[in-house]
Amino acid sequence: PDAADALGQLYLATGNRPAAVKALEAAAARRPRPVATLTAIGMLKHESGDREGAQSAYEKALALDPNAGVAANNLAWLLADEGKVKEALSWARRAEAALGDTPAVMDTLGWVYHLSGKDDESIRLLEAARDKDPKNPTYHYHLGAAYLRAGRTPEARDALRRALQISTAFSDADDARKKLATIGE
Repeated sequence: PDAADALGQLYLATGNRPAAVKALEAAAARRPRPVATLTAIGMLKHESGDREGAQSAYEKALALDPNAGVAANNLAWLLADEGKVKEALSWARRAEAALGDTPAVMDTLGWVYHLSGKDDESIRLLEAARDKDPKNPTYHYHLGAAYLRAGRTPEARDALRRALQISTAFSDADDARKKLATIGE
């Protein structure tokens, strides 16, 4: 790692994300194929709310390496969140081809299938993600939402409750509470 990478890591450790991004961008500019660095930049930008910057970083990483699984998975997530489900599905499948049956990839692909209305495929993948990482509240929440749409209310209730038992502060906790209120706790 060069000095810019080390500096980026130092800034990240101290919580200075903007400075970390600048240092990592400097490191990426000096490398011929900075796929991992661009992916890290994308992740930092996404976490800070810069969705456009995150998407750009993931796309640059994927232009250098179309099989960059983490960048493909994260880009799929961003696109799905924007309602670009068909494009998201393509990237989620590419992430699955690159990374296999990892919980994050199964969750992303399962969620994209959910958004596409493919309940059976969605539930199969979301159950597998939950089973591989049962302490992740987001996986339980996504599974609960898929069960709910498929008309499997008791299972939806259990999954949503479990998500909130694991954490009351995960990103979709408010929506999990709303869904539970609509089906009756």
